[in-house]
Amino acid sequence: PGAVVEYTIDVSNTGSTDATSVEVTDPIPANTSFVVGGVTTTGTVAYSNDSGATYAYSPVADANGVDLAVTNLRVTFASVAATSGTAQVVFEVKID
Repeated sequence: PGAVVEYTIDVSNTGSTDATSVEVTDPIPANTSFVVGGVTTTGTVAYSNDSGATYAYSPVADANGVDLAVTNLRVTFASVAATSGTAQVVFEVKID
């Protein structure tokens, strides 16, 4: 408990045209807490506190730097280039 784990999600486009408005969603793993400020990406990040039904939540860190209410995150990439274009999101959670 208390260890920080980093998750990396890689996105690639092997198609012949650019992919636009690419969305990646991921739940926060069970028995972990979302680390506020622990997201690295070139996309736009939105957060959910209702298991992904909506993405209008703004995380607030508690004394341990986590927000227990965050249940899911969504990252939107404006475009992922054709023929081997890539995008990435990295986020951190703390083991409960």
